[in-house]
Amino acid sequence: MINLINTHSGEAVVVDEQLAGCYVSSKVVLLRPNSDLLSAEYLSIAINSAYVKAQLGDRTLGLIPALSVNRLRTVQIPVPPAEVQRGI
Repeated sequence: MINLINTHSGEAVVVDEQLAGCYVSSKVVLLRPNSDLLSAEYLSIAINSAYVKAQLGDRTLGLIPALSVNRLRTVQIPVPPAEVQRGI
């Protein structure tokens, strides 16, 4: 899950199965990575990294900082092999 608005814009967390079916705000995007290529844990770490945060900052606009889904789609996230992801 990644927050799209306000002071926490661009912050990501991993949501566990216990929250399946819960309401998600329109200001939050639920990301479901292809688990054959990318672990949810690694994706969260990558999104919260300085490299991706800089890209998110460049794409955040407005008096109330906001990130659009279309701009989020343009962010480049490095995808190392699964064994490297597990080690991070």
